[in-house]
This record gives sequence, C-alpha cells and structure tokens, in this order.
Amino acid sequence: MQLQHSEAGQELIKALQEATRDLLAVALQSLECVKGIRLQHMRLMIAVHEHPGAASVTLSDTLGISPSSVTRQADRLCETGYLTRTQHPQSRRVVVLTLTPKGEETVAAVLAYRANLFARALPGINPEHWAALTNGLTELHLALRDSRQQPADA
Repeated sequence: MQLQHSEAGQELIKALQEATRDLLAVALQSLECVKGIRLQHMRLMIAVHEHPGAASVTLSDTLGISPSSVTRQADRLCETGYLTRTQHPQSRRVVVLTLTPKGEETVAAVLAYRANLFARALPGINPEHWAALTNGLTELHLALRDSRQQPADA
C-alpha cells in the first residue's frame, strides 16, 4: 500500500500541507521588515549567506532551481546592491556570489525576525516533542532535497 493511500499517510500529508501554509506565512511576514525583496530573492540571499563564496551552479543545486534562474535573480540583486558577482580565483569561468554589507544586514534582519517568531511559538509545543520535531524536520529536508535530485519518473 502506498503511503498517501493509508490513513496515516493522508493525515501526515494534511499536516505537512498545513505546516507549509504556516511556514510560508512566516517567510512572507519576515519580508515585511525589509521592503522591496521578493521571496525567491531572499531564498537566494540566504543560500549565499549559508554558502559564502559558492559558485552559481552550487547555489542552483542547493535551491533546486535552474542555473539561469540563479543568474536572473543574481542580476537583480546585484543591481539593487545586495550581492556582488566575481570570478572564482581558480577558474575565471566560474561565477561566485557574495553578499554585500547591505545584503548581510538584510539577511540578518529576516533571520532574526523568523527566529523571534519561532521562539515565541515554541512554548506552545511540549518540550518533550522538540527533539522529535527537530529530527522529523531534518529528515523531511533531506528527503525533499534528495527527491529534487531524482528524475521525475523515478
């Protein structure tokens, strides 16, 4: 029996759908503290923050988007002063993205907003469930990352 057809599977999928809506709301609310940034641009800026000096192709893999999407988003963020684009020291064909001070400040403000919101919500969760929630979310993250790397018909 496939997971999505079992009762437990349906309940889990429903809970994940609700969590997606909630987390998307947090992501969008966090952008209100930094006007003019779109969600997809913030995703790229956070990826650059987490992988400083990474090549565009690495960021493309990290985000699960095409290299051309990274290039288009990076163009916009470079124009607005959030990112800089340089050549990799060992290979001039490889483009490296880094955050400017303005970009670092923006990412820090968004991450602080999100951390504050989550910290306010955590008391509503039984502390005995924190480790299970952490483990479950980590496993989900890895499974989603792995599923993006597999062909659609696999």
